[in-house]
Amino acid sequence: MNRLEDLIKDWRSFNESLIDETLTNIGILIDSGSRSTSGHSDNERIRDTISTTQTAAFEWVEKKLTSSCLDWLQGQGHWPNPIPKDSFIRQELIAALQHLPSFDPQIPEPTLEMPLRSWTIAAGVGSLVGMLPGVLLGWMLTGQRETGLVIGGIGGAAGMVLTVGLLAQAPLVRSALTYALALGATGSLLGGVLAFWRQQSTTGWFRSALALLAAWFVVVVAKPVVSRPEQDIVVKQIKTQLRFYLKYVADLVLCWCWAHPQRQPDRSTSPLPAPTPLSGSISRCLGDLRFRLRLADGVDGNSLKDAVEILIQRFEDAGYEWKDHPPGTVYADSMRSEFETFGRFTIGQQIRTRRPALYFNGQLIQKGELQRDDRSN
Repeated sequence: MNRLEDLIKDWRSFNESLIDETLTNIGILIDSGSRSTSGHSDNERIRDTISTTQTAAFEWVEKKLTSSCLDWLQGQGHWPNPIPKDSFIRQELIAALQHLPSFDPQIPEPTLEMPLRSWTIAAGVGSLVGMLPGVLLGWMLTGQRETGLVIGGIGGAAGMVLTVGLLAQAPLVRSALTYALALGATGSLLGGVLAFWRQQSTTGWFRSALALLAAWFVVVVAKPVVSRPEQDIVVKQIKTQLRFYLKYVADLVLCWCWAHPQRQPDRSTSPLPAPTPLSGSISRCLGDLRFRLRLADGVDGNSLKDAVEILIQRFEDAGYEWKDHPPGTVYADSMRSEFETFGRFTIGQQIRTRRPALYFNGQLIQKGELQRDDRSN
């Protein structure tokens, strides 16, 4: 008997070449589509790639996989009925493909990254800012500028890189700080320009410029940028997921073809076996026993016993015979041809009949069963 689970391995081996060919053709379509949409954004190119893949996969299932499955089943001898090329079976299976699960690949999500220039600028500015107070502090404490220069440069660079990293991880803090610096720098710049115009101060505009530079530093250096996966990586992942999808769909199509009612041979013309008629005497005894059992409340046990004995006698008259051994009989090797054993016992032990052997016209049709007779010990 052929079973569906026994065909899966051979069917998958048969489909390997078809799936490889389909992936190659889909890859060519994706490459040509990427060249035609070279001026589009990354999101549009990814959507076009997914749409092209979905359309090509469905066309492969509809135009090639279904026919290949039917032809393969017929070639392997698992579809006894003929399958014409224009039969309604193919149309029914193609209609069922409308309920296939769609191919929805998982695309890598964009990630936030800090560009290399941010760390470079942060380290440079931090070392510069740290060296100036470090030189002064070293001169006051040790009378040497070199010690403060080294320690201030290292500490300033480390502190500025740490600050940029913390601001990059806290968008709300970065936004609030940017707003505050921009507002303060704008006010300071207006005040400095006004003081310079009145010739009250010549350095106000310089302080305002430093505030604007700090605001620019927070906005540009401490802000991460969106990094999207490259097109080649996206296409590779789509092809990998598509291979698993096509294998799943191929197994599903095989199940649909295997379960189609037209695959089974036509049994409508096969005649059912005629029932074996009972003899007249046995039929009458069964009717009498059934009547007595239905009136068992008003019939004594002897009457039912007599009816059962008459029924057994009619079976014996028809050629049936039951053979048994009385309790205490010694088990012999010759009994194995007529009786099976219930439990373990050896030759020479006393046995009793658990089920008699049944004969019909002198021919054994059902073995009996023997059991060890523990009651005689």
